[in-house]
Amino acid sequence: MGLGHSRLSHIHQGLEELGWTKLANKEEPRPHHVPLFVSLGSYELQAISYMQTEIKNDIFGGGGLWATFGARLFSYGDKSKDVGCLFIAGTGFPPALYAVLASWGLTMVSRHTQDAVCTKARIQYVLDDGFRKRYTYLTPPLQAQASDLDFTVLLTARSFHILGTPQDLRQKVETITELRAKHGIQGRPKIIWEPAFIADQTTLNFEEHLAACALVDVFSPNFHELGFCIGPNMQPNRLWIMDHARHFRGMIGPLGDGVLIVRCGQFGCYWVANAFEDFQVIDQTGAGSAFLGAYMMATMKGENVFDSCLYGSIAASFAIEQFGLPKFARQKKAPRSPYRPLVSKEAWNEDDPANRLRMFRAILGEERG
Repeated sequence: MGLGHSRLSHIHQGLEELGWTKLANKEEPRPHHVPLFVSLGSYELQAISYMQTEIKNDIFGGGGLWATFGARLFSYGDKSKDVGCLFIAGTGFPPALYAVLASWGLTMVSRHTQDAVCTKARIQYVLDDGFRKRYTYLTPPLQAQASDLDFTVLLTARSFHILGTPQDLRQKVETITELRAKHGIQGRPKIIWEPAFIADQTTLNFEEHLAACALVDVFSPNFHELGFCIGPNMQPNRLWIMDHARHFRGMIGPLGDGVLIVRCGQFGCYWVANAFEDFQVIDQTGAGSAFLGAYMMATMKGENVFDSCLYGSIAASFAIEQFGLPKFARQKKAPRSPYRPLVSKEAWNEDDPANRLRMFRAILGEERG
């Protein structure tokens, strides 16, 4: 059965509110503004403990939040609309946290459901054969689905961040492709994949991950996930990371020309693009999704792999300065950064991301000689 007239009218009204206009003789919508980036990751309330000591409760987190933050960090002023946000929330999600997202000026679509509670998780930092993070869901996770993009401007995005298993990835990529074809949206979007990690899992299926890599443009495991794919899972060093990462050379992307980025905590960031590879000391411990959001946004603006990794590192540096999100403000005064003048007129934790990036480039220049 088709949709009734009142139902179609309601849909079209909603599309217009989101910036869509109805085409003359078609049902497909047309966007006024095409986002460069959308994350399909989650938004969560997290309890964070360190060495079995409760530190903070109800911290705003989740892969979707941090990837969106990373993408937004260098999208100043009106460019904030280049960042799409698909916000899925269940009952019990604090309105104040939604207001924080709204203050960023994103191209935002929200979905609120009364059929599920908001996602809650516990993060424990423990000393267990090295310093590790344990992640446990306290409620059934409420994940964004690719079908949630239907009849929204976010479907037209030029890139998507997906956090999930190979099966999750394949389903979401297929759904995005089908929906874009249905609405006549041209072009293949870029896909950046952050593989899911299950806390009590000891191995990941290497062949499944390798096959799924053909669907994406960027594959970014952390070094633990890389080890679980290939094994053995040991405390890695640079040679171990480089040796394991080369299993994916030429296997990422439909044409084998995609990028592998291994997030290595204190070891930095190792990346392989085509026949070129590099190992940058870019510490983004605990901020992988923020790193990837900023990385992908920089790539979509034309930056190369090296410079995109620098943007990702700056996003990660803001992410690890506090529990939860850094404080955002539009300001007239110069921030505390030793580099002047103020570049962006936006500050996070009273600092300018552009100035911090400039400082980081200078440090790297000195180290490289």
